[in-house]
Amino acid sequence: MKHKGGLFRQRGSSLIEILITIVVLGITLTALASFQGNVSESNNLAKQKTIASKLAEKKIEQLRDLRNSDAFNQLLNASSGQTTVPYEDATYTVDWNVSASGGSSKFATITTTVTWNGHEGEPHTVTLSSIAGDDAPLQVASLSS
Repeated sequence: MKHKGGLFRQRGSSLIEILITIVVLGITLTALASFQGNVSESNNLAKQKTIASKLAEKKIEQLRDLRNSDAFNQLLNASSGQTTVPYEDATYTVDWNVSASGGSSKFATITTTVTWNGHEGEPHTVTLSSIAGDDAPLQVASLSS
């Protein structure tokens, strides 16, 4: 079949080409929307883990700030505790445990565990540990005038 202008000249797009383009575009947009949701969820979880880590660090630092012998002995006697911290979109539970480290009364192991539930109710946990010591200065010499 010859047409006036040449062999099989085609003008425009066929209906099938348009439908295929629409289907491919629809699949691509659906995948992008799903990807955006996953990225948003991952960002939110990372933010919650950061908050939990900061809460655990703060509790460890509060307990480590006990620098004199009397306070350190009180730290060893108060071996555990718990507090709840509501923060933005989650409620965090901070548990801490203090125990003598290696059987010594001069060092303590402090462990903090922060738990919270994610947006879909799934539990998450961050645990940090540190060793604290009785930093009471030793008197090795004295000067008198």
